Amino acid sequence: MSTPRTSTHRSSTDTQRPTTSSRGGFSYEGVLVGVPTYNERENVTRLVTALRENLPGATILVVDDGSPDGTGDLAAEMARSDPLVHLLRRPRKMGLGTAYVAVFDHARSIGARIAMTMDADFSHRPQDTPAVVRAALRPGVDLAIGSRYVPGGDIVGWPQSRKVLSAIANRLIRASLRTSTHDCTASFRAYSMELIDRLDFSKLESTGYSALPELLLLIDEVGATIVEVPITFVERERGATKLTKRELAKSLANVVRMRRRRVARSHAQRRAGAAGKGAR
Repeated sequence: MSTPRTSTHRSSTDTQRPTTSSRGGFSYEGVLVGVPTYNERENVTRLVTALRENLPGATILVVDDGSPDGTGDLAAEMARSDPLVHLLRRPRKMGLGTAYVAVFDHARSIGARIAMTMDADFSHRPQDTPAVVRAALRPGVDLAIGSRYVPGGDIVGWPQSRKVLSAIANRLIRASLRTSTHDCTASFRAYSMELIDRLDFSKLESTGYSALPELLLLIDEVGATIVEVPITFVERERGATKLTKRELAKSLANVVRMRRRRVARSHAQRRAGAAGKGAR
């Protein structure tokens, strides 16, 4: 049976703080921030700079899927001059799902305590990263989600029609997966390495946008504890969105598949339980 989930926002006084650096400020050493990119030349340098300012001591990993606009080249320049900026170049678009797994693998290889994922387009504000990381560092917390759909969360720059569509989609996913998480499609997440080591990523079938709710399904299967931290989501100002209508339709179809898988597993568990009682 899964451990009950929570969707709460804690003040900084309730969170485990990062270590104090020799300069007197907080150091986020042991935190890896993974940023998947594709054609984010207009954003990647500004974002990495902002993350280094907001999370001093953290390692930043850019996972670039062969961006033709030179995003990977800009990230390579930063990596050459800053040992806390890393770059993983991939030859082509390989999808968000595999990018997240690559982030987790890299976090493990450098001995990180927390692996954070976020978008490259400033829809996730760098100034919100400390609150999400600190929530993930709380004792007993496995995953912290920067959430639009808990009290205090907000969306800036979307028309009302898009806000309504997103809210409905999240409610449908939430009901389908039977999860108490409110923002099921958020990629702004901070995972504890203890949680990552408990997940079986061979079960992850989605490569695109639907990898996010599917990861939640895997996380639920191991009985993880989740907290949601209210954040302000901001529509991108530079570059083009990567979420097409086709990708959205595919994602919803994958959620239906996940729902069927969960129902089938539940039925199998009930049959196994009944057979065990009959044997006694």
